[in-house]
Amino acid sequence: MKKSFLLIFYLVLSLSLYSQTQFEKGYFIDDNDIRTICFIKNLDWNKNPNKIEYKKSETSELNTATIKTIKEFGFSNIKYKRFTVDVDKSSTYLIQYSYSKRPVFKSETVFLKLLVKGNVNLYRYSGENNRLFFYSIDDVSAKQLVYKKYKSTETEIKTNESYKQQLFNILKCDRITVEQIKKLKYLENDLVSFFQKYNTCENSEIEYKEKEKKDLFSLTIRSGLNITKFSINRDGVTNPSNIEVDFGNVLGFRIGIETEFFMPFNNNKWSFFLEPIYNQFSDTGERLNYEKGKVDILYKTLEVPIGIKHYFYLNQESKIFINASYVLIFDLNSNVDFEYEYSRDLEFVKRNTNIAFGIGYCFKDRYGLEIKYFLNKNKNFANSNEYHYQIQNTSLIFGYTIF
Repeated sequence: MKKSFLLIFYLVLSLSLYSQTQFEKGYFIDDNDIRTICFIKNLDWNKNPNKIEYKKSETSELNTATIKTIKEFGFSNIKYKRFTVDVDKSSTYLIQYSYSKRPVFKSETVFLKLLVKGNVNLYRYSGENNRLFFYSIDDVSAKQLVYKKYKSTETEIKTNESYKQQLFNILKCDRITVEQIKKLKYLENDLVSFFQKYNTCENSEIEYKEKEKKDLFSLTIRSGLNITKFSINRDGVTNPSNIEVDFGNVLGFRIGIETEFFMPFNNNKWSFFLEPIYNQFSDTGERLNYEKGKVDILYKTLEVPIGIKHYFYLNQESKIFINASYVLIFDLNSNVDFEYEYSRDLEFVKRNTNIAFGIGYCFKDRYGLEIKYFLNKNKNFANSNEYHYQIQNTSLIFGYTIF
């Protein structure tokens, strides 16, 4: 079972080399103002891109265009425009804050993402560890809205909010008050709403399209079957295997609720998850050494895998995924009962841990199927230093996403 699972896991990883993010119909404009209609690879950039990959048709070869040769590109509701701008390079890490409130500007040629288009445009810049916003009045040059945290003393942090004065100077409108600007936060949603309000006030035709909202949180009911290989061994037994009881593969059931948090970039391909699971199985086996007799086991646990998941898109409706998790295990009064009178019952440790790996398929972000493999464990019982047990689970899981 383990070898088969690892083979499937390897095949899925190999498939990732060939899996492609969706190409979307779009355009780019080069330095000669030639507009090319094409299909652009949507990478849902977390940082501002400096190149694009595109095809002239859905079946043609893949090409690359860089920021040196194109000045604008777009697809769906996404548009990037090239500017040479002064970008504040001040550190955003607390321990590296400077004692100067002034920005540390550096000239860069970058693609800025258009957020609002009107009389005054709003753009976003996403760097290594910061997110900055720019405005443009003439659509030829862009200027940063200044926001910077700095140290006034070793223990006191202050904020340069010059962007508020900038907006007060450039956005003149009866519907916009000084108090509204003072309360304005340096956040994308707040700035987008503010620029929309200004352009509406100026009767400007707003060409802003709200970004398609992605669900960054999901809740899934997951039930299924466990195939558990369970055996008990004893130190000092002359049998080379030391196996006292071998229950073989035991069928049990599991039910859980998975909470998944998606990363807001790279087309939601990465996520973190947490899933409380109730597991149970019971069986009867035969002792292989010393006094013969039956042995009953009742195994009940609450397990909580905490892990990371990665998706590979097959098409608009289907995707496969792999995951890895660290599993917290809480025993719910499991026990092993020996039939003959001189043996005491064995109790399980109340808290334990394990590692698990999974491979699955998801359809329409609603229905899921997964095979999950838990590493083999050799553990002590809570009330015996002589007896040990080995347990290894493989789960077949069916999931239904509520939202």
